[in-house]
Amino acid sequence: MLSKSTINIHFLIILVATMC
Repeated sequence: MLSKSTINIHFLIILVATMC
C-alpha cells in the first residue's frame, strides 16, 4: 500500500493549512 505517500501528502496539506 502507499502509506508513506499518503502520510507525505497529509503532512504537506497540514503544513500549507498552518501557513495559511
